[in-house]
Amino acid sequence: MHRIATGLVVAAMVLAACGGSSKSSSTGGSGSTASGGSGGSPTTAGGSSSDSGGSSNISTANIKVSYTESGTGTTGNTTITFAQNGKGKVSFSSQDPTDTTTPLTTIYVDGTNLVECEGTGTKASCTQVPAAEAALGSTVTVAFSALASVVTSIGGGDKSSETIAGRDAQCWKFKAQTVIGKLATNPIFKNSDVKVSDYDANDTESICLDKKTGFPLKFTGTKKGAAENQLTAIAVSDPTDADFTPPATPAPAPSDTIPPGLSTTAP
Repeated sequence: MHRIATGLVVAAMVLAACGGSSKSSSTGGSGSTASGGSGGSPTTAGGSSSDSGGSSNISTANIKVSYTESGTGTTGNTTITFAQNGKGKVSFSSQDPTDTTTPLTTIYVDGTNLVECEGTGTKASCTQVPAAEAALGSTVTVAFSALASVVTSIGGGDKSSETIAGRDAQCWKFKAQTVIGKLATNPIFKNSDVKVSDYDANDTESICLDKKTGFPLKFTGTKKGAAENQLTAIAVSDPTDADFTPPATPAPAPSDTIPPGLSTTAP
């Protein structure tokens, strides 16, 4: 098992979309401490309900989103899929299409338990994650919430509308230095090597939120005048029960423990 690798990959993708990476890349990487919220509430979406066209609390959204990360700093169009029912059940997966040796990894969270599965269908291998590590399942939710909360915590910005994956989205463009500075206050990014000083005064970051739910659909920008990596939704739908059900009965949790230095406190 990759040991909760998927949730950490998501946080790393958000950081990569900011033009940087975490200081480590294994299960201890991605600035993956799941201990704190965003610059505001960890589940507060950016924009008021009138701006986003939907709920101001993305944790209650019933939604499934598939994203791709693309750009010069990536090895391929890595795809991640996130689903939540707004009632405590969450699943997320990561797949690098250039890596044919690593099976699809999916994590299922029901508010108390966390199960990690490799593969799909009858060939899947699932393991119950130790209780000490289960809190790290919130990493992905905090990463998305941090993006959404930037809109309200910064305020202003140049507004525009865009259709992304068939959804109406409200977009905001800010100075990159302001966005990076705000994200840096979130504990989930504390190990990031991204610095405000890496950006010029004219660099920008754009954040697009789904008007119906307030959920982030796109994050992109520039660094030193060049285009950065881009995180973009390619499919949005309502989840089904199958999205929250492991394809195989999980094996008991292994005896290994959470890597040193990581917090087990959920936001």
